[in-house]
Amino acid sequence: MESRGTTATIGGVVATFAHAAELFVRGEANKAAAMAQAELREKAIRAGADVGLVAAGTAVAYGGVLTLLAAATLGLRRVGLPDWLAALTVGLLAAGGGAGLAATGGRRLRQADAVPRRTIETIKDDVVEITGQ
Repeated sequence: MESRGTTATIGGVVATFAHAAELFVRGEANKAAAMAQAELREKAIRAGADVGLVAAGTAVAYGGVLTLLAAATLGLRRVGLPDWLAALTVGLLAAGGGAGLAATGGRRLRQADAVPRRTIETIKDDVVEITGQ
């Protein structure tokens, strides 16, 4: 009879340990998910700023087109150049500046890293700590 009591007690200890381990793993998974979410939010904010650069570059390039039209109308009277030369000069400068901004923003977006690397490293460290491997 004693062996049954001891077996039930060992079984209870094992069940309690299994339940505690499950709760621990769930808690760690929730922490990891929250860390990944925070890291992704941070990266999305950075990407949003780069999208802003692309938008600014596009707006400046559009302004270059408008400047081309204005320069074509006013160039000859104000500077003495033919309309086409004044429009070409001013338009190329404005469009070039806008293209530079758009290219910078696009390059930064391509280089953006959306992987939550800090969270992945933390999870790897936790696995090593728990398993000892």
